Amino acid sequence: MRKTQLDAKVKTLEIKMRRVEEAIRKIAKELELSDLISVKAEPMKYAHDEIDKKIITLLLQKKVMTSTQIAQEIQSDRHTVGKRLLRIHRESNNAGEKWLEFNPAEKNGHYRAWWVLS
Repeated sequence: MRKTQLDAKVKTLEIKMRRVEEAIRKIAKELELSDLISVKAEPMKYAHDEIDKKIITLLLQKKVMTSTQIAQEIQSDRHTVGKRLLRIHRESNNAGEKWLEFNPAEKNGHYRAWWVLS
């Protein structure tokens, strides 16, 4: 094989290698993004005491509840429950674990309710 033919083959292989490397970089980036999106939340780590644990447990079981409903279930005041839910929501969002949301409007027949995100 001549040197020019050999140089052409090497150049072709180098181009193919760069394409493979670029494809690997794209795949790695996609995997990083999918890992960020699919982070599993651990809601109980935001419970500071037994009341918080009761609130979080109820929400995880029912998936949607109002502060008033939760307060009735755990025999507490709705204002106390509301303040705790706001804190839990804020702390989990700050940590990048969005597992809980409050919807002030009507959604699926529930008004001013807290929703556990799947």
